[in-house]
Amino acid sequence: MNFEKSVIFIDRDKINYYDHNRSSALTFQFTKEFVNDLDVVNSAAFNLQIKSFIDNNKITPSQVMIVLSPHVYFEKEFSQTPEFHQDSELQKFVDTVPFENCSTKIYKLPTGSKLVATNADLYRAVNDAFEQAGFVIESVIPIFVLGKDVTVSDNLDVSIARIILERFDLAKQNTLLTNQNSYPKSQNKKDRTDMKSDNHTLILLLPILFVLVLVLIILYLKSYSPSVAPKSTPTPTIFINRVPTLPTNNFNNISSPSAGMNQNNTSTDDGAINQPKL
Repeated sequence: MNFEKSVIFIDRDKINYYDHNRSSALTFQFTKEFVNDLDVVNSAAFNLQIKSFIDNNKITPSQVMIVLSPHVYFEKEFSQTPEFHQDSELQKFVDTVPFENCSTKIYKLPTGSKLVATNADLYRAVNDAFEQAGFVIESVIPIFVLGKDVTVSDNLDVSIARIILERFDLAKQNTLLTNQNSYPKSQNKKDRTDMKSDNHTLILLLPILFVLVLVLIILYLKSYSPSVAPKSTPTPTIFINRVPTLPTNNFNNISSPSAGMNQNNTSTDDGAINQPKL
C-alpha cells in the first residue's frame, strides 16, 4: 500500500505536522503534564493527546519522516572520524547528556564528523503515537543532515517542509532508528552513579544505626547488672500511755470523808453523849 509522504518536526515545546494536502503546517503544543523539559512525563496521556490531534485535524495515515530541531539534541564535532584512541573523549561527551535513554549517532561530514545525542523517549513517544494511528515512521534525523539550506526559526514553513519531503531517501539513509554508528552511554557511569546513591543512603543511615546500637547496649547493661535493693527507712514506733479508767459503778459506793463526818455528827446530836467514867 502506497502512502503519501509527510514530515513531523519535533521542537522543544511542540511538534509541527505537514503533508501535501495542507496549505500550512499543523501545530501540536506540548504541555508540562505530558512533556516537560524534553522528558515525557506521562506517555499514556501524551499518546491520547496525539490521537485527538490526529482525529480533530482529520490527518490520514502516511509515510512519516521525523525531523529533530537543534533544540532537542546535543552535538559535538571532531576534526576527523573518531577512532579507538578518541573513544574516551566520545564517551565523556555522551555521559554528560542529561537523558536517561540516550540515542546517539556519529555522522560523517566533509571536514570530519559529528556526534549527536538526543532523548530517545521523546521521539519514540511521537513515533509510537502515530504508528498506533496507522502511520509508518520511516526515519528520525537531526535537521542538519538535510543540508544548510534547511532551517526552521519558529514553526515549520511550507517551503521548508516541501524541501524536506524531497530529501526523504536521504533521511532514511541517516536515521537514528538504526544502531549503525551509534555510541551508547557508559554502563560504568551508571554503576558509579548507583554506587554514589547507595553510599549517600548509607551515610544518612549511619546516625540511626548508631542510636539503635547505643539503645541496645543500655538495655543489655540494665538487664544483666545486679539489682540493688533500696535502703528502707525505719518507721518510728509511737508509744501511747493510756490512763486507766475507773468503773463508773464504784463511784456510788465510795463515800467522801465529809459525808462520814456529817454522819457521825448526826448520830451524836440524836443520842446522849457518853463520857468516860472517872
